[in-house]
Amino acid sequence: MLEQILVFVSSLCVSGIAGYFLSKKSSVRIIFRDSFISSVIGGTLCTLILVQCNLTEFSRLAQNQFRPNLLAQVDQKLQSSLTNSLISMAMQEQRTRIERQLKQLLQGRIELADEGEVVRNWFNGFDRCASSVIAINYVSPVYWTGRNEFGVKQESVQGNALQRGVSIRRLFVLSMQEDEKETEALNTLINQQKSIGVELRFISLRDFTQSSAYRNYVASLNNPLDIVIFDLVTLLVTETDPTSRRIQNGFLTTERKMVDDGRNFFERVWEISSLEPPRS
Repeated sequence: MLEQILVFVSSLCVSGIAGYFLSKKSSVRIIFRDSFISSVIGGTLCTLILVQCNLTEFSRLAQNQFRPNLLAQVDQKLQSSLTNSLISMAMQEQRTRIERQLKQLLQGRIELADEGEVVRNWFNGFDRCASSVIAINYVSPVYWTGRNEFGVKQESVQGNALQRGVSIRRLFVLSMQEDEKETEALNTLINQQKSIGVELRFISLRDFTQSSAYRNYVASLNNPLDIVIFDLVTLLVTETDPTSRRIQNGFLTTERKMVDDGRNFFERVWEISSLEPPRS
């Protein structure tokens, strides 16, 4: 506080002296007037600066005081003898999960816990991408064309991106065991995707998993049956149910090696894929 008072008084003196020298050839009255005006201006500016500094310091202190370490509080609660053992076990599991997620966030990775989170981020990716989307998809064509949120919106979301000049290349991995319903849905999906301007390729699941590209990248990409890369910057990896081939969960990452691995994997599989669906 004392330092701030000294700074304020000093600014008045400096401003007053400056006003004196600027008008020292004038009359005493004019000198006094100019010195007084200079002091007022200097004092006002100094006050504004001090207020801004105080606000910045208060904000820093408030963050330290009112944003305590929540994990430390959880640890303290876990150590309390009053904590129910069942609650303690559940809290410990949650704490471990949260700590793992925080570490992943620092590494540029976000876990997507369920279908809803995956679909929402899939939509957001297309809404925000600026240049390109490359994708490998194993999700059932019935799901793609169904009356679920994804099936209803995916065409328009992609269409909007294409109208902005975004290029979309999509490789469909086919199980080659599609029933009549899935075959019909696949034909509908192919016509739909081509009509809006998506560039398509196809490969059977057997050829896909037996390719050298799959063997080389399966470990680093967590079994990449379904991936999307937005602008060669963000990788979305989706886990699908092996039976229904619906979306289960997934993760987003900007980790450079994973994104580059995903891109290289896509390009290698794209080269061995076909322009039309393979025949069973």
